[in-house]
Amino acid sequence: MKFTKTKLNVTKLYTLAGVALFMLAYLAYICGGSMETDRYISLVAQSLHGSFADIPMKIVSALGTPPAFLLYSLAIAIYLYKKGRTKAILIYFSAMFSTALSSSVIKELVMRARPQERLEAISSFSFPSWHASMSMAFAFSLTMLFLYPVTRRKRWVYAALFLFPLTIGASRIYLNVHWFSDVLGGWGLGAAVAGGVWWLYGVLESPRGQI
Repeated sequence: MKFTKTKLNVTKLYTLAGVALFMLAYLAYICGGSMETDRYISLVAQSLHGSFADIPMKIVSALGTPPAFLLYSLAIAIYLYKKGRTKAILIYFSAMFSTALSSSVIKELVMRARPQERLEAISSFSFPSWHASMSMAFAFSLTMLFLYPVTRRKRWVYAALFLFPLTIGASRIYLNVHWFSDVLGGWGLGAAVAGGVWWLYGVLESPRGQI
């Protein structure tokens, strides 16, 4: 698959959209504009605890943990290596590692407390959601690796792929381990960082370079 000018524009657009979403979520948090919505959604999540959805949501959330992403990444790396796409392995791991690192660093800088009445024992800070950022970076990277350009034949696969970060984010809200704005910020950060890494690669490499 060639890194064309059109693909470069897509990564740039995705990066800018991610930056905008992250900044919107962050500014809403620091200005207090999101708290009413965050608290309301948190109360709704708490009201659902104890229902049939508890176990499925815990399973979905587990799909976005560090061990899970490590397994996904190893499988993808092995597949790409067998296909001779060594540059693709580098860019994929750069995007995922950069997202993981930036999410962890921002958590420590912002130091936002998590909601109460959580269904998952966790003590780290809340903003942004690591699960949400990683799942969005993962979905975008897979699109660039295997689906782009998104043809009519691939559109359902593309839609299903982006259900992954949506369901991961929903599970974190349901388990009440994140505020709604944490998840929005995580999605934005994942899009911004992963998109930015892919865009930078495209700028540095020849448009005819194979990945």
